[in-house]
Amino acid sequence: MLWVYPMSHPLDGVLARLERGKGHADALAAEVREFIERKPYTFSVNHDTQAREGVVYINIEPIPAMDWALRFGEIIHNLRSPFDQFVYASIKFRRHETKRNRRGSMPVCLDKLDYIEGKRQPPFVSGQSRILGITGARRAYVTGVQPYRSRKHGDLPETHFLYLLNHLWNTDKHRLLHATARLQISG
Repeated sequence: MLWVYPMSHPLDGVLARLERGKGHADALAAEVREFIERKPYTFSVNHDTQAREGVVYINIEPIPAMDWALRFGEIIHNLRSPFDQFVYASIKFRRHETKRNRRGSMPVCLDKLDYIEGKRQPPFVSGQSRILGITGARRAYVTGVQPYRSRKHGDLPETHFLYLLNHLWNTDKHRLLHATARLQISG
């Protein structure tokens, strides 16, 4: 049986997903805090006099649950996908859906050329082509939150929240689970 929940506004789903992501993030953060407060880690040092180097070991017992990585991925999805839903809802709301913009999505561009022409980052589609049919304040919002614009304030686009969120989202979808407890430093 298919259940359809009527929404009073096209952006209700966007807000609901963001709230769900925040709720999950808060719950996971509380679990992580509780885990860390138990001080599950010990340190040991091994000094190799012949090699003239030392190795510091950090042991974590018990190992955090794999569930954390899965939940982290769900949180990332619930925080990133509303941007695409916002673009799609904005296109549908204005009744400007066409074959060209049916797959509207939130562009995430590191430089202005990608946003305007789409020549530097795969899939070589301009950011503007992803938001065809969006006008006014919503288009200004999409343009205004682009990572490349952070250069105006002296920040690197690679440190912009939307770029990082998009990177984590794509990694979670297409690569590996996010690590929750493995770290090895040598040198």
